[in-house]
Amino acid sequence: MPSHILIRRSGWAARCCSVLVLLTGMAAHAQTAPDPAKKLGPGDPLPPVNLKFGRQTSEIGPKGVTQFSATGDVTLTYGDLRIHADKIIYTLDGRFIEATGSVSLVRGDESLKGERFTFYGSDGSADSERTVILSPPFYLSAERFTRGEGGSFARNARLVPSPDGRGEVSLTAREIQITADGSRAILRDMTLRLLGTRLLTIRHARIPLGGGDRDNTNQAQAGASLPLTLRASGIAGIAVGINLPFDVGPLSGGYGFEFTQRTPPQFFARLGRDLIPPESIGRERPSSILFAAPGGMGSRRYEGMSPVRQLALARPKLPSPDTVLDYDSILVNPDPAERPTRVVNRSLYAEGNLSGNRDIGSKRQGPLLLSRLPEARLSGSFPLVGRLPRAANNAEVRRFLKTPHLLLNGTVSAGRYREQRLQNDRATINSGRLEGTAGISMVPLLIGEHLLFRPQVTAHYYRYDSPGAPSYRFTESSATLDYFFYSRTMIGGSYIRRDQSGRTPFTFDQVDTRDEGQLRAQVSLPGGKFTLATQLRYDLTRSKLFDTEIAVAWRGKAIEPRFSYRTQNSQFAFSLDFPGLLP
Repeated sequence: MPSHILIRRSGWAARCCSVLVLLTGMAAHAQTAPDPAKKLGPGDPLPPVNLKFGRQTSEIGPKGVTQFSATGDVTLTYGDLRIHADKIIYTLDGRFIEATGSVSLVRGDESLKGERFTFYGSDGSADSERTVILSPPFYLSAERFTRGEGGSFARNARLVPSPDGRGEVSLTAREIQITADGSRAILRDMTLRLLGTRLLTIRHARIPLGGGDRDNTNQAQAGASLPLTLRASGIAGIAVGINLPFDVGPLSGGYGFEFTQRTPPQFFARLGRDLIPPESIGRERPSSILFAAPGGMGSRRYEGMSPVRQLALARPKLPSPDTVLDYDSILVNPDPAERPTRVVNRSLYAEGNLSGNRDIGSKRQGPLLLSRLPEARLSGSFPLVGRLPRAANNAEVRRFLKTPHLLLNGTVSAGRYREQRLQNDRATINSGRLEGTAGISMVPLLIGEHLLFRPQVTAHYYRYDSPGAPSYRFTESSATLDYFFYSRTMIGGSYIRRDQSGRTPFTFDQVDTRDEGQLRAQVSLPGGKFTLATQLRYDLTRSKLFDTEIAVAWRGKAIEPRFSYRTQNSQFAFSLDFPGLLP
């Protein structure tokens, strides 16, 4: 805590006492007072404390003043921090601050209100009671909130992904834990409400707040997603279910099920672990008063700063979405060049899967249900670069993407598959299945400021225990070129060539198009509330358009409902996303 203290109180006796206290404190802790208008930096002297109060007492130890106590409409200003309360106690060394009675704390765009707030400067831990915390895009109210080395904990809490607390979605829980780096929230005895109506109550839920999480297809997902699933398709009809991730020691996994209108219930379970620590491009993220780690989310602004200096420094203004790096597609069919920072990762992951009756509508040969009973899988991705950028700002990530880099990836899996065809011969196929893939691609290459280019080549090999179709292989070569106008507006396309040999008993593995062209476009309408997108898939060999996807999204305060329709097998899809949660 700084030694330069400005104390304001009326009365000649109070002024004499204040001058004495000030001189005593400065003699004990002499330092150069900083310019109040100067921006704080890691090496700057700590800012002065500006204190307004009605009554004041102080404790004087062997080395001078050690603690101040002020009561009666107290306001303490310290750097970017402003605390107003009925009573404030703080020590000169910064190891302790306590505010009680109608507490109001403001630091930049963040604020806290409650009955009590306590800060411990030795380790940066904090505690507040009957509190409401606004840290855009989060709103958190709790009976008690504590922040320490193990993360942040809110008891009897309500979390809303909208800073005004009036978003369409809210989560209440007996306890909400936010990991130290702010990457995820763990809710115990959680209730999910949509538009004030209770949808789901579960004992334990884990929701990613940024940086994503693995889903049942082992793909990194961005942002946060609801544990409740609601969709419709021409195969399954209306489907409602849950999708819940979990951790067991070093293992991570998930499970879920869906009740469907036209097909048997669908389910999946997955358990796996990272064999090498995963590494991806780390982008600088906004910090939050809710995160225990300095800066949270990888912000370099707080590196090397003491907890006291961090307290006095407001976080930077939340950056606007980057046109290329933060592009967000609403299409179901993925874009190979979308979100390049997610594509580039170094990982080796082993998992076991068990799933049943998953509806597949993407095959031209017809719809089917697929089950893995079960499957073991090992997958890896290895960019041929040195260390990937960490806590990098947008300019640094863009410079990295403007240099060509190669990416190796591969998969080995073994299991037993069951395929139930819903058209043509309506056969049910059971067979053991061994899969191996190996691919090389270019990390999406940024050309200029708005264009991404990505070529890929992947070889697929399958072996079965079916006598009539022992093995099957194909090589897929593709090139994607996308031009991004804004973070929600783009136009682009892909060319894909597939060369096959052998035989497979599964429609699921068959190549259905040898030469395919894809054209995709997305536009955010004026005002930013509505987004429209489409993708056309064209068979160049047969000169025929065989699939069209049309999608629309509406952005509310806390949620974004997304609807899409694909002409192939009449597939409808519906999802709810949290657009405000740390891209």
